[in-house]
Amino acid sequence: MNPKEQPLINPARGEVPVQIGNVHLGIAVSFAGLARLSRAAGAETMEALYRRLLGFDAWTVSAAIKVFSVDGDGEESARERADAAIAGLSAADEAAWRPAIEAALTAHLEAGNKRRAELFDLVADVEEALDAVTPGKSPKPEGKGEPSQ
Repeated sequence: MNPKEQPLINPARGEVPVQIGNVHLGIAVSFAGLARLSRAAGAETMEALYRRLLGFDAWTVSAAIKVFSVDGDGEESARERADAAIAGLSAADEAAWRPAIEAALTAHLEAGNKRRAELFDLVADVEEALDAVTPGKSPKPEGKGEPSQ
């Protein structure tokens, strides 16, 4: 693994590239990662955690790099890149960090909204099917006459 080379990341999964010093890595926000980071940082609310991430709080950003790092070559490669990035982290990296974490947080929120919309569609489909059924009678199979009794 060469941390100076671009990592393998998948933007379709909300993975975002970021360069910290001379290290290229990918980050992806997950709810489990947010929970781990929130507990480790002692942030009582998501708003407080977001403020720390976007405000470039040194400890929180270092921990976020460790928690959110991804690499298509696997977890070990992601950990190595994260460790290299943290070792070289400086205030100069804020300009690269902010748009990357904003993009990763946005991707996480959009994925959640999409899942909710899909779930709502499924619920609506089930409710529509149930509304079409007369209580006490079997539903008609599509394209067929009355079921035999």
